[in-house]
Amino acid sequence: MAADLGDALFGALSALGTAVVDALAFIGTSFALGMDLPFGIGHLPAWAVWIGMIALLAGLTWLSNRPPADRINILIAVATVFGVAVAF
Repeated sequence: MAADLGDALFGALSALGTAVVDALAFIGTSFALGMDLPFGIGHLPAWAVWIGMIALLAGLTWLSNRPPADRINILIAVATVFGVAVAF
């Protein structure tokens, strides 16, 4: 009886370990991959996309906690900086 319980526990822990290793392998692979940018202008690594999405989410969260008048001023400032950056 104790041997069966030990075998069941070992099987459960082995399955859990395999699931953790598979999840970490998926995360590692997704960070290693990337995507080709259009018109042959280069390659964007996946880690840059992940960091950009996290930064965008943090920025939107921060912006949603501001009063409405501040939101408009911040968005106008961001659009101005983006416009100047694109112009150069």
